[in-house]
Amino acid sequence: MLDEVKRAISRLRECEKPVFINKSQVGKNIGKLGLIEKHLDKLPQTREYLNKNLETREAFQLRRVEWACQKLMMANEDIMEWKIVRLAGLKYLTEEFKQTIENYALLQQESLNVRK
Repeated sequence: MLDEVKRAISRLRECEKPVFINKSQVGKNIGKLGLIEKHLDKLPQTREYLNKNLETREAFQLRRVEWACQKLMMANEDIMEWKIVRLAGLKYLTEEFKQTIENYALLQQESLNVRK
């Protein structure tokens, strides 16, 4: 079971568009959602691995921001905050996360300008 979970998390991380990696998504991916939801206490190694590798909402949002920036760079578009938010599909941003996006956009835009 642990190997299946490891492979599932790896596959989910490799998806072109980011997918939120949580117990439900991993369980669906391996076809054992019920087992993960109801009997994880009987699978200590799997539980420990999941606890270390599942994403928080914030980590997922940041991964989507990184993905959106990469997508914009590949399309040779300007990396602007509103484009990142729109492409990443973000809603309900905290001020702290807005600042993170602004900083990330500036860094990506600067690295893009250096390449030109």
